[in-house]
Amino acid sequence: MSTRPYSMLRRPGCFRGWSACALLAVLATGCEQREAAPKVDTITGVITKIDATSRRITLEFQRKNSDSRGTLVAYVPIDAKVFINGVASALDQLRVGETATGYGTREKQDGQTIITALEIHVERNVIGPTNAPAAPPGEETP
Repeated sequence: MSTRPYSMLRRPGCFRGWSACALLAVLATGCEQREAAPKVDTITGVITKIDATSRRITLEFQRKNSDSRGTLVAYVPIDAKVFINGVASALDQLRVGETATGYGTREKQDGQTIITALEIHVERNVIGPTNAPAAPPGEETP
């Protein structure tokens, strides 16, 4: 009688080879912990400052679940997308006082929180031609 377990007696040798290959593949790729991708946050606020040289934008926003307001400074990399009324634009086209919605990441580096914008959306009130008739000179429209 054999001293090997029953499962080893009946298993063909090719399956044992595949198991060893699978184990080697796991060991070769490593079992280290991988950093999770940064979480994307959304914030809406009023633009209070734009520094095109350093590519930073300052927003004042209403804190969630609070009556207080907060201020944040976000870095806007060159590849960040800026949209005005849904049309692709640029950082230098934004204006102080506009309400903007930003999507970005927040990461801790050397004890500081770094906010990086991925996208910025601004909706402007566009005043354009209307179908209303023009008022005669000297009269105001209602």
